[in-house]
Amino acid sequence: TDEATYQKFMRFRQMREDPTVRECPSCSSLCRPSVDDSGSVVAEMTCGDCGASFCYYHSNAHVGRPCSEYRREIARQERLNERGAMHGTKACPDCGIMTEKTGGCNHMTCQRCGADWCWTCATRLEDGQAAVYEHYHGGGPAGCRQFEDFDPRSPLAYLLRCLAAPVRVVSVLLFLVLGLTMLVWFPVAFICLAPCHRCSLRSECMECVLLCAVNLAFLPFVAFQLCWILCSACLWLMLKPCGAECGHLVFLMQVPFVSVLPLIAGVLSVRGRRGNRQAWPNEWELQEDALDAVEQHDRRRVVLDPLSSSEEEEEGGDDDAD
Repeated sequence: TDEATYQKFMRFRQMREDPTVRECPSCSSLCRPSVDDSGSVVAEMTCGDCGASFCYYHSNAHVGRPCSEYRREIARQERLNERGAMHGTKACPDCGIMTEKTGGCNHMTCQRCGADWCWTCATRLEDGQAAVYEHYHGGGPAGCRQFEDFDPRSPLAYLLRCLAAPVRVVSVLLFLVLGLTMLVWFPVAFICLAPCHRCSLRSECMECVLLCAVNLAFLPFVAFQLCWILCSACLWLMLKPCGAECGHLVFLMQVPFVSVLPLIAGVLSVRGRRGNRQAWPNEWELQEDALDAVEQHDRRRVVLDPLSSSEEEEEGGDDDAD
């Protein structure tokens, strides 16, 4: 054992003194490489003691093959490893850091630079939540969905958008026509519900009438939505062999509702602003209420304290007599 350790130390010492010396992988003998006419080292080496062939650069890693082929194999394997490690990752459009999505929606926030961007199309969303809503809502130009993973730029997604375009138009037109029927349903609902509220015009009664009229007017739209859900399921089953996924089914099913969602949001916002104006009285009304409160307080004081008022009148009479 001591002799083997000593021989190993001597080989290590010689290799350190002469970096061109290589150790034979078979018998551990030290070998010197050959040199070609240009002075370059010949990669293929043969041990003088045992006759084993090995490489000057890679030892016995590619026996029987040239170095060029081995280098190509190593480069290909490195690329495959890199692709495997980076599979499922995308670069942040702002700082370029590779980001992995493990779940949740397609709205991404970079942990390095804090940029908001879309996982589907890698677009930078620069205006905060307003840009997020504009990018992901049904009528957005990008066509991306916040909670769906399919690529809107794929041929299948393009086909689905073409199929959904007529449904969008029909949904909006149907919603507008049904909105006009509110002119008919509101009086009908008022006539039917007025006896229950004794013809009262209170806000609670009017809200009940309005809710009933809305339900009656837009009931056909709900039926249209349900019918379209069945049709979209059939279309999805037909496109299933083409690679349709659950995200495509969700996209198809929500087309009518998403198409009219901006109209609903606009109506609710107008109604909310009107309610706020009614809830907050103007300054003149506040002043009138304050004056009425002061007058009522004075009257109450006179009624509750008649003795003090009579004494004040007597004192006033004495002053006049003087």
